Order: sequence, then structure tokens, then C-alpha cells
Amino acid sequence: MTSLNSRRALSFNKVPTIHWVTLCALGFSTLLTGCNGNAEKKEVYSVSGTLLINGKPAADAWITLAPDTEDVPAPMARVDKEGLFQLTVYDQDIAKYPKPGNPAGEYHVLVRMPKDPSIPLSQDRLGGAFANPEVFEHIVTIEAGENTLDPIQIDNAKLLF
Repeated sequence: MTSLNSRRALSFNKVPTIHWVTLCALGFSTLLTGCNGNAEKKEVYSVSGTLLINGKPAADAWITLAPDTEDVPAPMARVDKEGLFQLTVYDQDIAKYPKPGNPAGEYHVLVRMPKDPSIPLSQDRLGGAFANPEVFEHIVTIEAGENTLDPIQIDNAKLLF
């Protein structure tokens, strides 16, 4: 496995940095906007909450709500220094989702604490332990109207670096 990673690292070094930045930006925007351009417009509702890791605000962590169906987008948010977050679904796609928020329904909570907080999919300081709904079984329900989630607490988390 080390040799595969070494080869992969060598091939990454051959591509100019500006191209990697562009590719990453395009990939992330595709992830955020989804693959189904013809998806039915769904009403979205305000969702906010607090995320604590080991009893402290989870500053710079990213929280995502993973829906059970593919026709519903996955809202996400960056947690601020006080542990607060405001989830949004594609707020840049005004035609499809005219305001920040997310559709009603049940969602699996996924949490990542990226090494570089400006890049949500960078190396996870939590080792992916809370980014898998089969391992971290925390479910929330979003209802019509304004939603303030109960505080989400992750205890005994080990930060890798």
C-alpha cells in the first residue's frame, strides 16, 4: 500500500498546482450541486445547531446531513469557533433552492474535522470515525419550519494530529 501511495504522490507532483486547485474546485462544486440537474425543487427549512467534540466547541469541523434517498440533497455546514452551525443546501443554486436550509426528512449526521478547514474533504483529524453512518449512528429529523437541533455531542473522540 505504501508503494501505491508513493506512486500516486509522484503523479500528483507532475501536475501544476493551479490545475489541481481548479480540478478540486470543480470536483467540490459538482459534489455540492449534485448530479441530477432535473431534480424536483423541494422546499427547504432553516436548520441550526451546536456541535461539541469531547465537551468543547468543534471549531472548523464540517457537519453533513446524509439523506436516505438520492432525490434529496445533503446539507452541510462549517462549524464556527463557538460550535454553532447553520446548515445549507446548495444556497448558490438559487433556481433550485431559493434560500439556505434543507428539505424535511430524516438524515444521518456525518462529522469531519479536516486538516485544512477550508477544504472539507481534506484529511480528517477524526480518522473518518464519524463520517460513516454505519459506525456513527446519529439521526436527526428536519421538519417544516425553523429547526434548532439538540446539541450534537461526540465524546471520547481521538484527534489524530
